[in-house]
Amino acid sequence: MPTTSVFEEKLYLTPDREMSLDPSRLLLNFRNSFDESGSNWREKALQNLSQKLTGTGIIIEKDPPSPTNHEHSQQLINHTGRLFWVRSMSAAPITNEMLQTLSSKEWLEWYAPVYRLTDKEGRERLVCPLPDLVVVPTRSARETLRINQSDVRNILSARFNLDKASDELDDQDPPDHARPRLKKDYRPYRVRTPQERNAYRTLRELREQENTWAKDASFALIPMVRPIVEGTFPDVPPNDQAYLRQWNLPRIGADIGWRDTQGNPGIVIAVIDEGCDFSHPEFDRLNADGTTNSHGALVNGATFYSDGSRVHGEVGDCSRVPSQSHGTKCAGIIGAWINNQQSIAGLAPDCKILPIRLDGGMTSISLAEAIIFAVRNPAHRANVISISLADEAYSTNDVAEAIEFAYDNGVIVCCATGNNNASHVDYPAAYASEGWVIACGACDNMDQRCASFTNWNPTNGSNYGTGISVVAPGDNIPTIANNNGRPGRTILNFAGTSAAAPHVAAVAALLLSVNATLSPVQVRDIIEQSAEPINDNQNNTNPQKLYYYDFQLSRHPNKGWNNEVGYGLVRADRALAKLQGRPIMP
Repeated sequence: MPTTSVFEEKLYLTPDREMSLDPSRLLLNFRNSFDESGSNWREKALQNLSQKLTGTGIIIEKDPPSPTNHEHSQQLINHTGRLFWVRSMSAAPITNEMLQTLSSKEWLEWYAPVYRLTDKEGRERLVCPLPDLVVVPTRSARETLRINQSDVRNILSARFNLDKASDELDDQDPPDHARPRLKKDYRPYRVRTPQERNAYRTLRELREQENTWAKDASFALIPMVRPIVEGTFPDVPPNDQAYLRQWNLPRIGADIGWRDTQGNPGIVIAVIDEGCDFSHPEFDRLNADGTTNSHGALVNGATFYSDGSRVHGEVGDCSRVPSQSHGTKCAGIIGAWINNQQSIAGLAPDCKILPIRLDGGMTSISLAEAIIFAVRNPAHRANVISISLADEAYSTNDVAEAIEFAYDNGVIVCCATGNNNASHVDYPAAYASEGWVIACGACDNMDQRCASFTNWNPTNGSNYGTGISVVAPGDNIPTIANNNGRPGRTILNFAGTSAAAPHVAAVAALLLSVNATLSPVQVRDIIEQSAEPINDNQNNTNPQKLYYYDFQLSRHPNKGWNNEVGYGLVRADRALAKLQGRPIMP
């Protein structure tokens, strides 16, 4: 049986932050998941669902129209192997009759309402608060009630029908009290019988009955539009010298910066995304005896699911899922093997990459748990985290706490600003306002903010505005992709702030490779102060240049800030020079 057929007009993400119902849309959860290992699994699944919906008055939520001269849509609806977004055929409110028809379907586990997070238009602001999960601030409960974690679990189970979502999460808080800890320790709990008492009712009752510590309890959100921008790009033959087309690396001074360092194996960069293809030869390295160390750049990471859980033994490998290549592309920019006479060169090739895969729709709780894992991972603790995801769904308390936790533990977090060409940065990059992250916008090879992307719909561009630190190359970027039966697969035009953030993360890793004691504030300051003020109109005296760098809006003396490109273009060579006390060259 699905969840309740009566949806509240307003839900409260926090006591002072409301979400408004979109009455024309639903999220459906299948009883059995589709196999995502095939390259065309999505098309088959949507065709299957379309047939199942015949006669219901409900249709599948379609992807945005394909941009001109491009085979596939760039921004996709966030369908997964089990979760599918639908709407009424007429775009009118879904009726009780439609819900009753859905309720009779044996293949359906539940349906859930869709809400708008802000008053802004567009499908990018639509989310579903998952009806079977509640995110609970467990440290607040322990300290307020003066009980241990098992007692908290017992209260949640007996009074609110909540069960912990993952066995591993209860053991995450380390005994080392000298290290910064999670302030409220948000943890996901699964609603035992969502058909009878869903998360919406449970959360309301929890807040009312335990208002001293549970007022900050919240939902787990899944965004309707995928929080990454993806598409199909031309492949390059595996042995093509794609480095010759990497305009991005010399433009940010990588070739000069490499004279100082190409990275350090002791520095770990976590890439939180769709995972990495462990079988790609660009992640190989040579052993001392000349033999190849398979996926030597990668260390074992983790895979997190929609409820924030992970399975022991899953290491963040996405090689069996050809359609999930975004993380491989981002990781390639950072750590592809250099001087191996094939494909591309990574910006910090001697550093290690910790791939963390978000499966099941990239929910807010899965991102929060992934960040915490990167900070605490005992085998390979992250020094830098690169996040090429952007969505309002990540404005939740648990994600904010995880980002702050990383910052407090000395981890540099680099986030993409988003690709909506909007005058604000999206979450989690928006946490730059707290000083916790470096917000990374995208520029092109003409030293301009990417107001549009070469291979995309012209309305897609790099988000900008308050909080943006720097820009990095984000258009026509050569990188690697999942092998998908073609070993050494390379693409030439990856684009977006998804491409920009890994550049900045790699520069941060190069700085730490020279001085591993640098704090997040120091790394951010060096990157911002050494950035190149591209297209500088010299205090509005040069009309041929685009950007005015305002000193009154700057965090730094003698350094201006611009609303579109921040402090300018990240430069590896200038950052390393500043770190080591050398003059900064133009």
